[in-house]
Amino acid sequence: MNLTVPAMGLAGLLCLIWAGVYLMGLGRRWGMLVPFGMMLIASAMSLPMDWAGKILPTAWLPLQQRRSLIFLIAGLSALVMAIVHLRNLRGKPIAMMLVTLVVMGFYASLLRLQHEGMGPGFESFVYSFATLVPLLLVVPMSVDSPSDVVRLLRTVVLVNVLWIGMCALQFVSNSSYLTLGNQFRFVGMTSNPQHAGMLLSFFGVTTLWMLFNDQGAKLRTIYIMVLGVNLLMLVWTGSRTGIGMFAIGSAGVLYTRLGRAVLFMPVALVLAYVGFKVLVSVTGFDIGVDRIVSSQNTRDYAWWKLYTTGMENPLFGVGLEDAEKSENSWLYAFAAFGLGMLFLAMLATLFGGLQCLRAIKVRSSLAMDDRRILDLAVGAIAMYFAGAVLEGYMISRVSPALCFIMIYSNVASFMIRYARSGTPEFDESEYEQAVYDGTDPDGSALPAPA
Repeated sequence: MNLTVPAMGLAGLLCLIWAGVYLMGLGRRWGMLVPFGMMLIASAMSLPMDWAGKILPTAWLPLQQRRSLIFLIAGLSALVMAIVHLRNLRGKPIAMMLVTLVVMGFYASLLRLQHEGMGPGFESFVYSFATLVPLLLVVPMSVDSPSDVVRLLRTVVLVNVLWIGMCALQFVSNSSYLTLGNQFRFVGMTSNPQHAGMLLSFFGVTTLWMLFNDQGAKLRTIYIMVLGVNLLMLVWTGSRTGIGMFAIGSAGVLYTRLGRAVLFMPVALVLAYVGFKVLVSVTGFDIGVDRIVSSQNTRDYAWWKLYTTGMENPLFGVGLEDAEKSENSWLYAFAAFGLGMLFLAMLATLFGGLQCLRAIKVRSSLAMDDRRILDLAVGAIAMYFAGAVLEGYMISRVSPALCFIMIYSNVASFMIRYARSGTPEFDESEYEQAVYDGTDPDGSALPAPA
């Protein structure tokens, strides 16, 4: 069955819906979340290829081929939104780790001038500015209170559901394009089981947190279903990295409420297991999960190769293409861009560790609900660096890990500031305008001032 035309029709409809929502949200704080959602879904796709490098004609191939372009367009839209809401940046914290990641992006563009020439280097500068800067501003622009964090995470879950829907359509069209290799490891809309595992670990941890913290019985049912599908696909990837990242993030989510959380875990696990068995019976795939518990070392040669490649040109590296391997973010930074990029990657790691220590120090001063937000952010930061030991995404410009760390690290910074201030941050000019209009910036009734 060829569903490419219906898929493109659906994609066109989604673009129209996105444009409408974007225009409606142009004057509102939540408007920044629309282009962010587009950036996240674009980063969650990649060119579908088999082990031999042959491009697979998936139902979503036209979109997967243009993921970088979609990412760029969404980034430019976010820049427009940032200009409209520039005043919302006043007094907002931005994590130093994320500033360092942005500097890494521009440093990579600078070295691409040497590695690839003036044209690619200049394009890289423009691309970095149009994508990294908006991602850096998503949380400062859209979060003024802990309740805004929940709205941000709902956007992530919505993207998660959209991604699952794209996989479902591909399953109906040709399910073999969802897997890779003789073990039929799940890749979804990505081209690599490891990348799919990393993406699903972040999706899974976010959905797990929403399951226990977002109110409403109907929402809870949705979160249980989405979490079960995420776990099913995560196990199907056979990615030990992804499963380890999910375990680390889940520890942060469950830290303050382990008792009640355990009551829901069996439900999600049973749904995942039943779904897995149904999938196997329908497709007839001989899907082995032995790799998950395997002790085979698949990284030692890659790490040695990255180190020796970096030593060939320690000052400027050999470029992304000639680095060949990418199974460690710090070694990949060294091999591709030399000692300067390695220093920046280590500096980002230091800032991330210090941020987690500050979060642990202030968490006891927060109310329980707010403490859970901080725990999620710390768990996500820990996930990011744990995965970076085995994957090279720290220097990637189009990566789900980049999108997730940009929101969670800034959420941690916001909650640390919130804890130290003792009261929610308040914008008097915004309040006066809301009094004049009779509404708050989100359109709901505004309570009388104390």
